[in-house]
Amino acid sequence: MAAETVLELPPAATITQLKKQAKELRRAARSGDREARRRVARWDRDPAESEWNGLALRDAQFVLAREYGFDGWNQLSAEVGERMIEQRDLHRWFGVQLNNGMWDAIEDPSVGPDSPVET
Repeated sequence: MAAETVLELPPAATITQLKKQAKELRRAARSGDREARRRVARWDRDPAESEWNGLALRDAQFVLAREYGFDGWNQLSAEVGERMIEQRDLHRWFGVQLNNGMWDAIEDPSVGPDSPVET
């Protein structure tokens, strides 16, 4: 059996984006899209033709989580949440540094309206 291909989770992924992807997968599978149904059958189960219309969002979320290399939706959403917190903290740090740098420049007595402009 060939090694399974795992998708790389985008660095700026959000829960909202992932939910939208899962809804699109569910919609496509319900409408008969062969690729969407193949994806579902690969990770979850291969429903009988009469069961595709009842494909639940949680099933599509599970498939998406497996495609990204996670055991389930909870693990995927936890990872995305942690990344969002790390990213928010990084943005906050840069904001503080920029703010402090601007105050340093404002309070610097050698900087004024007659200071040369660097290009």
